[in-house]
Amino acid sequence: MSLVVRNKWIVLILLLQVVIHLPFMNRVAMGNHVWRQVNTLAVAKNYYEKDMNILYPRIDKNYGTNGVTGPQFTSYDYTLALIYKVFGFSETAHRWFSLIISLFAIWGTFAVISLYFPNKNAPAWGALALIGIPEFYYYSIAAVPDLLALAAMVWGWRWFYRYLESKQFTDALITGVLLALAGMTKLMFLVPGFVFLGEIIRRKAWDKKLLFGFSLVGAISLGGSLLWYLWAKYLTSINGIEEFVHAIRFKENWEQIFAVFFKNASSDFMETWVGYPLVIPVVLGIAWILKYHRYDLRLLLSLMAATLYYVFMQHQLEHHGYYILLFVPFIALAIAALIRSNESVKKLKIWGVLIALAPVWSLIRMSHNFNSGKAGMP
Repeated sequence: MSLVVRNKWIVLILLLQVVIHLPFMNRVAMGNHVWRQVNTLAVAKNYYEKDMNILYPRIDKNYGTNGVTGPQFTSYDYTLALIYKVFGFSETAHRWFSLIISLFAIWGTFAVISLYFPNKNAPAWGALALIGIPEFYYYSIAAVPDLLALAAMVWGWRWFYRYLESKQFTDALITGVLLALAGMTKLMFLVPGFVFLGEIIRRKAWDKKLLFGFSLVGAISLGGSLLWYLWAKYLTSINGIEEFVHAIRFKENWEQIFAVFFKNASSDFMETWVGYPLVIPVVLGIAWILKYHRYDLRLLLSLMAATLYYVFMQHQLEHHGYYILLFVPFIALAIAALIRSNESVKKLKIWGVLIALAPVWSLIRMSHNFNSGKAGMP
């Protein structure tokens, strides 16, 4: 499949992403974890109404103080406030803003897949699978900063490879800024750094020009993230409003750990983290990658990062579906690997049907969250 045709496919996939969300674009914040969405919207509204200084975010739940507290970097919240400034306040503006961000996340994921599987059907199928992941479907129009962090992460990922080829300072700078935006918004979205390390070692990219660029990427992304979270800790101490948690929390005993693991594996993974139609294709895609690339450092380091992430974030992953957004590009890559590994037309048709059904499952499984007759899960 030519590059032109593949670009046509990504345009159609982006249009499909818009179409399957149109019925719910007029809904105010509601559904699962509406409390998190409302906190984000409160920060944006306080910027808009009180003070546009990005360094001093405020929330409505202020306990009689000025409301200043320390959330993640307010890239999403502040941009939404700017939208309010231009178009006026709207309780549904965040739906359109998030949808636009989701389109960039899909496009970026398509670009990342194309790096590993060029000139094949795989990138298009991977991008189609992405919009069929239930958690991604739901949070594509929800007010959560993770979505913006995801978009910044995949484009930083893509730009890193551009820098590897060009060795241009500008490309290294753009990579660092994109990853800093991802990490400052949500620290966990720096995880592609493990992939980058594996790629650097694999290519033996040791020349001085490249090493300078790698150092720049690391300094900007890690430095920016660290500085913001130190600032957020200070902001939290001003009024003692601990609405945004930056600490790592663990389950208290092994019984709780295994209970959460069983719930994640038997229910969450099947229903919303991946979705029933994609379970078999994703498992087979991962199996193919492990079989033929098991010694690839990019894979080994990614698996190590995923394991550490689950261990440290299990407390949040028990109930917080948006924490799985970090994994959706990797799920799409597993789908792409499966498509790439199959030459049989019959098998490709089977996988094609399952992947095409994924957006339908997402719509069925997650649409109850947009029921205006229900306030939503706190």
